[in-house]
Amino acid sequence: MAEHPQAQQTASGVEALISRLREEGVSAGRGEAERLVADAQARAREILGKAEAEAKAKVAEARSEADKLRRAGEDALRVAMRDTVLDLREQIAQRFADDIVRAISSATRDEELLKRMILAVAARAKADAVAAAMTRKAEALRVPGRAMILEIPSAGAKILPA
Repeated sequence: MAEHPQAQQTASGVEALISRLREEGVSAGRGEAERLVADAQARAREILGKAEAEAKAKVAEARSEADKLRRAGEDALRVAMRDTVLDLREQIAQRFADDIVRAISSATRDEELLKRMILAVAARAKADAVAAAMTRKAEALRVPGRAMILEIPSAGAKILPA
């Protein structure tokens, strides 16, 4: 029976050793698991940071490209508007020129209209010549220090002291 307590003590020591090894293994396993989780989380943060940086870069590039396209579109619209205005101006000028040519061509065929136009131009020229002559006479008759009034009735002109 003496061996039995020693066998129990040995069994108890073996169980304690097994228990201690189990706890150390579990503790080591937990430590390794925690280290692996920490490494995985660090790697995940790194990957996430790189992905966010790439996404920001792509968004910035897309915005830049969109701005370039918008500016190019605006420039194209400005050029198209300018060309349209120039074309319209040219068409209007050509139409006006065509209308003037037709009107002059038509007017030059009407002898009575030509006669009235020539008489109107001559009358205007005569009136301008008479007014210029009267102005020259009035200046020649000007007395220093005295105001003069020029009266031009339909029959002739008179210079009166003021």
